[in-house]
Amino acid sequence: MIGVQRHGFPTDHQQAAAVLGFDHSLSSTAIMVTTRSTGPRASTSKATARNLDSNTAANSDSSPEADEQNPLNDISDCLKKLQGAFAKVKKDVQRLRKEKEEVEEQLDEEREDAKLSVHTRRRALNTPNAIAKLEDEIKALKAENRKKDKLKDKALKEEAQDLLDTAPDGEDGIDPATRMRKLLRKFSDLMLVGTLDNDEKCPICMEPMELEKCSAFDCEHLVCNDCLKQILPKDEQFMCPVCRGCTAREDFKLVCMTGTDQWDELLKVAAAWDAYDRRPEVDTSEEEAEENFITDASEDEVSSEANDGDATDASAPEVQIDDGEQDSERLSTPVSRSSSPAACRLSYSQSPSKVKRKRLQELAEERAKKRQR
Repeated sequence: MIGVQRHGFPTDHQQAAAVLGFDHSLSSTAIMVTTRSTGPRASTSKATARNLDSNTAANSDSSPEADEQNPLNDISDCLKKLQGAFAKVKKDVQRLRKEKEEVEEQLDEEREDAKLSVHTRRRALNTPNAIAKLEDEIKALKAENRKKDKLKDKALKEEAQDLLDTAPDGEDGIDPATRMRKLLRKFSDLMLVGTLDNDEKCPICMEPMELEKCSAFDCEHLVCNDCLKQILPKDEQFMCPVCRGCTAREDFKLVCMTGTDQWDELLKVAAAWDAYDRRPEVDTSEEEAEENFITDASEDEVSSEANDGDATDASAPEVQIDDGEQDSERLSTPVSRSSSPAACRLSYSQSPSKVKRKRLQELAEERAKKRQR
């Protein structure tokens, strides 16, 4: 009876597996795993089975109920072992899946690293040439910038030297600007000095006047000193016998030079000015050709002034010579701009030499006309 139960063990095992909900294939694989993994236990079970056979043979009068319960216990033990093995296999499968994912990630990283290494190798081969080219370009640009900086500094120094021109003269150590101001004041004083023309007579005694023996009123009319002494003013104001203009006693000026002497002195001042003016001059034609040479005048007025020299200098006789301060300011400072073309003219110090010469001639003629009145 025991042998029949042994031969029927797989059938009972399959029935137990079916009862527990296991598939036939899964149960068979689990049985194989358990039989393989539990080899020593199987041998021990065989030994126990033999012992049981011997015991059963010896004890033939044992109870039948005990013989029926032994196979059920064996089945329950096998099922427990199958459950433990299945849980272990499941854990192994999960672990292997994780390892597979990790291996795939490592493989992807290795592939990316390989691609990057190929690109870096190519770049490494081209990098020295590119660096050499860039270094050459940098050197060329730096050299060009140094040249530009030198030229710029040189141009700025020259321009500052031309604009300021405050370096003292090498001969006597005088500032050129101070020297120019002195020459300008001297020129203004010479323009205000009264002059005696040849064969000019006193308007009172009608006798020819001589240098240093006649005096000039503020109106520039001359009277001999003898006639001047005979005039007895009431309030220290002498009346001119020609134009009836009043002049204070301290304002009379002794006449010491003729018109020719005055002209020679003015030419000396102009020559000294030209000698000490070391700034680069611009040609008159270039000045006239520049844009906005006279900013407030129209093009027709500029062309008419360039073509007709007399028209440009028409306002020159209007310069007042009686007041020394006004004349010095007019000569030293530029003329203020206005809407009229005559007011747009340059000052005497900024005018060309030809214009200066014309103005001097006109002033001399105007003075002669005043004396003849």
